[in-house]
Amino acid sequence: SSIEAYLGQKDLADKWYFTRPQLERMGDRILQRQAELRRTITFRKEFMGLLKEGTKFYHPLPRHKVHPTIPTFLDDTELNGWERQSINGMYVRIVLLALIAGRIGAEFVPSIAPVSLPTEEDYITEVDLSVMPVKEKVVSEGVQPIHNGLVIDHICKGDAPSEIRDHMRLISSVLGLDGQKGGEWVSTGHNDETQFKGIIFRPGSFELSRKHLKRLSAVAPGCTLNLIKNGRVVNKYRLHLPPRIYNFEDLACTNEACISHPDQNEGVPALFYRTKDNHFACAFCGKNHTFKEIWKSRNK
Repeated sequence: SSIEAYLGQKDLADKWYFTRPQLERMGDRILQRQAELRRTITFRKEFMGLLKEGTKFYHPLPRHKVHPTIPTFLDDTELNGWERQSINGMYVRIVLLALIAGRIGAEFVPSIAPVSLPTEEDYITEVDLSVMPVKEKVVSEGVQPIHNGLVIDHICKGDAPSEIRDHMRLISSVLGLDGQKGGEWVSTGHNDETQFKGIIFRPGSFELSRKHLKRLSAVAPGCTLNLIKNGRVVNKYRLHLPPRIYNFEDLACTNEACISHPDQNEGVPALFYRTKDNHFACAFCGKNHTFKEIWKSRNK
């Protein structure tokens, strides 16, 4: 399709909207054909006699200084509607800034109730160990029990062993545990040997911040974290699905057309809200994901 092909038909519009094609975002294959593609969407003098009477051209400005789709020879013609469009844009921005600043619009009452955002909730629960029986926590690291370290238990409980192993690799990457010694294990519960679960163990000394716990909640909801010192559990956390996930650089919506997707190069950080069916919906495009699908390292 092209302007030339469009003008070859009878039913022509009298309002044309041009813009600057951002070919640099479209990959090398498109860039190799950029001269051909620009020609199809650039107005040429030979088209002047083919337009409908009263036609106006519009453009958001600025035009490309080397390859304008509306060439400068049209500036002093009756087709020029883009300059008035630009002037109108100044007034639109004045109103928008006044709305944002609260100078106007405070008395407006919408006819539809605003969408309620998820309320804050405590999805990281620290277990009170003082009310639990004191016992030594024995977790195998090869043939030796962990004396100091961390154990993440109940990972992806109920999933198939292959899925659990695959996701434990992602958890290790997301938490920055790949450089530590230790390992992963697929086991079954004491009460049901047909239900599998994953266990990650890392010997050593670990001080986990609140942000680490939030990341673990996001990537492994339903798991239990045990911090072990001198052979005893000193901190135990039960982690649940958070109401929203944000402020992590390694998150990504899987919709390639989403403004937050890395391929769009807009610098918009990913943000997800938990849905009623315990998925995560992208705040920008609405696409639903499981907690396993929102990490960049998963989608490489």
